[in-house]
Amino acid sequence: MIEYMQENIVLLLHGFLGTSEDWVPMMKALSLNARVIAVDLPGHGESQMLQQHIGNSKQFSYTVQAVADLLLKLMCHITDREVVVVGYSMGARIALHMALNQIHKIRGAVIISGSPGLKDEASRHRRLAIDKSRAQFLLSSGLECFLETWYSGKMWGQVITYLIYCLLREHPKFDSLVTTRRKHENIEALAKVLAESSAGRQRSLWEDLRHLKRPLLVVAGEKDKKFKEISVQMCREVWNLGGRSDGRNGNELCEMMIIPESGHAVHVENPLPLVRAVRKFLLKLH
Repeated sequence: MIEYMQENIVLLLHGFLGTSEDWVPMMKALSLNARVIAVDLPGHGESQMLQQHIGNSKQFSYTVQAVADLLLKLMCHITDREVVVVGYSMGARIALHMALNQIHKIRGAVIISGSPGLKDEASRHRRLAIDKSRAQFLLSSGLECFLETWYSGKMWGQVITYLIYCLLREHPKFDSLVTTRRKHENIEALAKVLAESSAGRQRSLWEDLRHLKRPLLVVAGEKDKKFKEISVQMCREVWNLGGRSDGRNGNELCEMMIIPESGHAVHVENPLPLVRAVRKFLLKLH
């Protein structure tokens, strides 16, 4: 038996309020060259059905580390091979945690509009308080009101972020995206996700980047100033190390891609350049 090309196994992780349906175009585009798996993260989509069968959602921990550990168990159950993780926003933070801490299972990761977390305790404390407040707003106002406020950008305060959300609202796929968000039934679980997966609760991974052992593709939208800057900082953290003890070049381990004509939701706003970048990244892993 001759195997010409080892098949990549790709795990896709959506952002907060998303579902596996967000990745359908990406799955179709990658499926010719990879086995592609998209999951509903805890508290989202069909994962709610699982929670109802197992027990009260209050028993679950929705922290980045806990979800990463759960996904590791799932991947070990599905395959004995290494996996490439692709994550967006909240899913990107989970994917980065897996790439840095589960190197025996993770072959590489694509970080889309993601972050290694907040560097100092004061920033984490402020962000956690904000996300707890947002979670309470979701519980008190209901999903419909929360979605309108969330996608208007009014929760975020900064003008540049408000403009990014305006860009998403003008996209032809925006209405169908919001329709999928309205399908969430367990707002208690969503609120718990928002509070427990907060960047304010997550351990900073900035120092961990200096010990990166698996290739990263870091992606940001051209019009997303905040995450473009974070992406540059992430790559520099790896690039500036110079000679590594394992002999690997930091420039080879971490690369950056800026997607034109897109804001934060790159995979929705301009998916074709993203698909090409991910395909190229997968080929490099062989």
